[in-house]
Amino acid sequence: RRQAFDELQSTFQQLLQAEKLASLGELSAGIVHEVRNPLASIKGAIEILEDELGTESPRREFAELAKTEIERLDRLVGEFLRFARPAEPSRVPTDLNSIVASVSALIENQAASGEVKIVQELDRGLSKIFVDAEQIRQVILNLAINGLQAMDNDAAEAKTLTFRTYSREGSCILEVVDSGPGIPTENLSKIFDPFYTTKEKGIGLGLSIAHKIATQHGGTLEILAASSGTSFRLCVGGHKK
Repeated sequence: RRQAFDELQSTFQQLLQAEKLASLGELSAGIVHEVRNPLASIKGAIEILEDELGTESPRREFAELAKTEIERLDRLVGEFLRFARPAEPSRVPTDLNSIVASVSALIENQAASGEVKIVQELDRGLSKIFVDAEQIRQVILNLAINGLQAMDNDAAEAKTLTFRTYSREGSCILEVVDSGPGIPTENLSKIFDPFYTTKEKGIGLGLSIAHKIATQHGGTLEILAASSGTSFRLCVGGHKK
């Protein structure tokens, strides 16, 4: 009964999170539309004014600064749009281990610069799963970068980021585990909330987008309680031979 209750509670939390993200997603989509159009107009006006300035004019520096900030804002609202209306998954038979390997290669330099060892504990007998490979890669990359950043200021001598795959009850599972300081228990329930972040320059959408992608695939993304470090578990079903 205890196991059934825990599973029911986990399912309820997943549904609650999905409903919260869906509501906020619709709001975000409206905001993006209202912000992007004025940004385009402002950028166009600045470019016209810039054309009237001589190449030696000190004011050109201010025009370049304004355009840079507008482009930054445009990228930011683009993140909002990706969160609000992620593309429908284009599902194809996919090897989860291959995605993990490609993500490991992408973060190899960043991990080395932070003296983090990447560990791969992969079940080579995994069946292929029908998923959007690029979207799942985005989820795993986000989890990996999140783990590396968690260990940025960690003075531990042995820092590791572990990718672990296995199958269970017809689903393929990926765990991404870092050896960082972990997340305070009181913050665990907020980790997938949009705009929640402990990073100075973060906007708090990465894990929310990852959660939404997992849900769109009929899977789950959860954070596992641990005495140290942080462990995320991605579960995706629909595996095929």
